[in-house]
Amino acid sequence: MAFSGKYQLIKNEGILEHLVANGMPVEQAQKVEDDNQDLEISVNGDDIKISSRGPLQNLKLNQETTATGPDGKVFKSTASLNGDVLTVVSSFSSHEWTRIYSVSGSELTVTSRSSKSGVPDGKRIYKRI
Repeated sequence: MAFSGKYQLIKNEGILEHLVANGMPVEQAQKVEDDNQDLEISVNGDDIKISSRGPLQNLKLNQETTATGPDGKVFKSTASLNGDVLTVVSSFSSHEWTRIYSVSGSELTVTSRSSKSGVPDGKRIYKRI
């Protein structure tokens, strides 16, 4: 599977603006933007694991899963795969948060999108290590 592997963050595009517009305090959003955390993705059949320094996400393609975020809030996520694009949609009480993982060669782009009006997309771009 094209996604399986370890990735190193090489740049952010609009992450700070995305997080702040989505309601995260500026100081916390700045810490997230400045954190150059690696990302690891494992795909085994319909089972997907996405790990970084945050909580491990265990997902099953096309099935809703429940997780608890670092802030203690419970949310539900559904993952779907279409070629080299993995989409994870998480539902919160106030909005949906979509992450689009797209692989091109040795580069992985993660686009973060909110259903809240006026929130710009943010991107994290990684290289396979």
